[in-house]
Amino acid sequence: MAVEVKTVEIRDAKKEFQRWLALAQQGVEVIVTDEGEPLARISAVRPNEGRVAGLNRGEIKAAEDFDELLPESYWVEETTMSDLQGYIKGRKANDPEFAEGFEEGYEAFKSIYRAYRKGHA
Repeated sequence: MAVEVKTVEIRDAKKEFQRWLALAQQGVEVIVTDEGEPLARISAVRPNEGRVAGLNRGEIKAAEDFDELLPESYWVEETTMSDLQGYIKGRKANDPEFAEGFEEGYEAFKSIYRAYRKGHA
């Protein structure tokens, strides 16, 4: 959807600021100029669309080996979905903390990813 853009000289914007602000709140992008040269843009502040910094602080944990070098086979062999599934199965068997919330976390990830894809399709 195209955004409507209006241009206003600074002297006129000062006189009728409330009018231009109201237009911006309705979704119009207002460009303030001085003798035709753009100075500023007035646009509505969009509501937060779900991402809040620090909201899940402490709930996500990186594996102990997160920053370890990947094995050479990772770079030279083709990795398949079954390889990933095998890794996850082995990790669940050997790491109770990883296994404990894996399914719930994976389902949450898929839900967030689907919503992201839907919004960026």
